[in-house]
Amino acid sequence: MASKNVCVDCGKACDKRNRASDEKSRRCRGCAIRYRVNSVIRHYKLCIRCGKSCFIYSTLCRDCHYESKAKPRKIVITRKTRKKKPDHCCEDCGIKLSERRYKRCHACNMKHRWSDKEYKKRVTASIKDSFESRWANPVYREKIILRLTSTFGTSKLEKYVASIAEEYGFKQSEVVGTYFPDLINKKKKLIVEVNGDLWHCNPLFWRPNDIHPNKKVSAKKIWARDKKRKKYLESQGYKVYVIWENDIIQNDVVFIHAFFQNLIKRNESKRPRILDKVDTKCKR
Repeated sequence: MASKNVCVDCGKACDKRNRASDEKSRRCRGCAIRYRVNSVIRHYKLCIRCGKSCFIYSTLCRDCHYESKAKPRKIVITRKTRKKKPDHCCEDCGIKLSERRYKRCHACNMKHRWSDKEYKKRVTASIKDSFESRWANPVYREKIILRLTSTFGTSKLEKYVASIAEEYGFKQSEVVGTYFPDLINKKKKLIVEVNGDLWHCNPLFWRPNDIHPNKKVSAKKIWARDKKRKKYLESQGYKVYVIWENDIIQNDVVFIHAFFQNLIKRNESKRPRILDKVDTKCKR
């Protein structure tokens, strides 16, 4: 066992002057310095480029490391650095498409196809044939008529007049050719149209060039449609009469009863005096 006053490495006596600064150290001052230097050197090795000492876990010294960062590197293409392909869009409108096999969106594709006259004729003929074959079936025909003649879309004014007109043999939801008149009496061949001031553009409040807010059409075109409808119904052998919303609101229930009573009398006799008074208010 070495004594406390003797150096472990060299075996020389270690006095207070010759001993290392650390009290627990068993080496002299010179051996202690050599031990520390060697322990530090163990953690370093030589640089690959310049040959200077560098840390054991790196291959380059500090200067060579910063120089290598400043130089441009070769970019290696990986999945992360690979550029994405541009979005596949419609040729006409530029909308993004879900699959690359399509050239146009659905709307642009239909416009492109429909511009071809042969395709248009072929499609219209196939639709017409399929509809005619279905329309020949009486069960399918009844279903379609019930849907079209349902009173769900009728106005409150029309329902109010229809409740009074039922007493005089008028009915709703009846088909005449390609039209569905508001009120019809098939026995006496009479049709009554209940026109709203807004929907049918009452001439008392509308000018010919005024545009309808919902239909986006001028009042002149709406009157032309109503005339066309009236001519068609008259060609089927019916007499068509019109009641306007303004006349119903200004007058009482008595006016509506008098209108239908005199309408039936007029059909029986050519010119009754009472109906002429009523017609002056209803005629537009």
